[in-house]
Amino acid sequence: MVEQLEREWERLREQGAEKDRQIREQQDRIGKQQEQIADLQRQLAARKKNSTNSSKPPSSDGLAGKQRRRCSPRKKSGRKPGGQPGHTGHERPRVENPDRIEEILPQQCKRCGTALPQAGVERQTAGDVFRRQIVDLPEVILPW
Repeated sequence: MVEQLEREWERLREQGAEKDRQIREQQDRIGKQQEQIADLQRQLAARKKNSTNSSKPPSSDGLAGKQRRRCSPRKKSGRKPGGQPGHTGHERPRVENPDRIEEILPQQCKRCGTALPQAGVERQTAGDVFRRQIVDLPEVILPW
């Protein structure tokens, strides 16, 4: 009976030693795999670096590097810039009784340079007459 227990004890000790050896092997394998994963992650991060996300010059991107878009991804609408035909303008309403009205006339013709008459009787207009309203702020603005 004692011999049987000793054999059983020896068998269990050998099984325990075998299990410990297997656990150490698994831990070694896991450690090597973790090192390999870390190395692959470093390599992948190095491949993803280009001139847009690091201090590398654009010439080092090469053909394999991800290229930047040279233009906006927005599509052209076909419209010209500025106000579109049919759009109602918004402007400051004119003052009914302005403090001062000034007529500003050109001194000479833009095309030929001939002097233009400044008297009201001799004056003729061709084309559009432009009106402009200027609002001046007072020199001193008092706080309230």
